[in-house]
Amino acid sequence: MSGGGRCDIDEVTLEELKENDGDRPFGGFVHKYVLSNRPVIVRGGAAAWPAMEKWKKASLAKSLGKHTCIVGPQPYPELFGLEARNVSVREYMDSMNSLAAAANTTAVDYIFGSSVPEALMMEFAKGVPIRKFKDKAGRPMQEPAVELFDGTPTFTPLSPQIFLGPAYTGSPIHYHGQAINIQAYGRKRWFLYRPEDAMYRAVPVHQYLTEEWPDLPASKRPMECEQRAGDIIFVPSLWGHGVINLEESVGLALEFRHAWNMLQ
Repeated sequence: MSGGGRCDIDEVTLEELKENDGDRPFGGFVHKYVLSNRPVIVRGGAAAWPAMEKWKKASLAKSLGKHTCIVGPQPYPELFGLEARNVSVREYMDSMNSLAAAANTTAVDYIFGSSVPEALMMEFAKGVPIRKFKDKAGRPMQEPAVELFDGTPTFTPLSPQIFLGPAYTGSPIHYHGQAINIQAYGRKRWFLYRPEDAMYRAVPVHQYLTEEWPDLPASKRPMECEQRAGDIIFVPSLWGHGVINLEESVGLALEFRHAWNMLQ
């Protein structure tokens, strides 16, 4: 299951993103990656966010433990005809060790996305730097934006999606609009397909790895990248992707509408 630290997409740091941007802070991120529909991982990009403390396991159990959510063997289990059940976050966290022990042989429960109540999601998202900005003419922007990098309004977020699960859980191959994924703690292995090769699969990602991956010729295998705590990965629109948690993992996924600093 281990990705071995491999990464087939661009790896950059915040300092590297700042270089050669002129008067457009982090314009390089927008133009080189967002507008070019090109994936990138920003190593340590969220390491200084307040969320890194809020999303630690002990903090989550204290702040969110009483909330209930739907869990199932993969995201949106009801859409795939899979069993789903309601549990409290604390109950789920207490069961993670036993889930992890079983997860390398069978699909186990995973918390992801819209199965999480809005109150829980909003509490979880408090650590994300989202606020209202003004444009260059001093006019307030109509919608809040994520302050992804050092005071720069980067994009307008859509629905945030929490992920929480032990090793071997994750998401099957799928695609959607452009998004970022922030890893609070743990590690995960990404599989990325260019839009022309993107697909939707109902097969759980662990099953995909054990039953299909070994028989794939090298020419048919996707790009890979290992994401670690504090990293931000940008997945462009319509790029196929799936993930498997290499360790117990928590974080947040955000699809977004557009990047602000390409419009200003």
